[in-house]
Amino acid sequence: MRITAEVICELLDKHSRPVKVLRFESKSFVKNFMNMLYAILCKTTSPAKDLDGNDTQWVGYRENLEDRYTHHHFGMYFSEGNDRDSIIVGSGTAAVTPDDYNLASKIPHGEGNGQLYYHEAEITEPNTTDSEAEVKIRRKFVNLGSVTVTVREVGLVNNPTHYHHYTQEMPGPRLLARDILPSEVAIDPLYGLLVTYRIYVSV
Repeated sequence: MRITAEVICELLDKHSRPVKVLRFESKSFVKNFMNMLYAILCKTTSPAKDLDGNDTQWVGYRENLEDRYTHHHFGMYFSEGNDRDSIIVGSGTAAVTPDDYNLASKIPHGEGNGQLYYHEAEITEPNTTDSEAEVKIRRKFVNLGSVTVTVREVGLVNNPTHYHHYTQEMPGPRLLARDILPSEVAIDPLYGLLVTYRIYVSV
């Protein structure tokens, strides 16, 4: 049995029809992800670094009933227009390292040149067959500017939704994975890109 993450990038034409598809295995979960798992499984704290490079921490426990917000450290917003959550895209080509905390060159949300419109992201309920179980996180991006925008990297981001009751900390978004595309995707005006992280267990 193995756990695998696959990245699927679909270039969409003006009518949202796929004209190019890239599929490749994600091999670039970063240190933030491993520290998150450690905090959850050991019910402890673990270091983290947010998208701005600030040191923070994962909190994987609740000390009492008043500590009602701690578990939200592990959520995502999925909201439209938020380029600091769920799936983000960029134009950078720097090699991935375990210590990465952001994309090399993120493409911001917007409707102008050099920007992409970040639609609301979604996560599917787990789907199980006799040989596989999967969950998908996906997000659509659209070029509403007048020049081509090129995507070369993608990332998966956790965005805590509440602060920790005792520390009063509102953690910033944290990069969980960063992947360089095997070939760049050029998004012409009014074209789009659908990015999917498919995480699955197979036997």
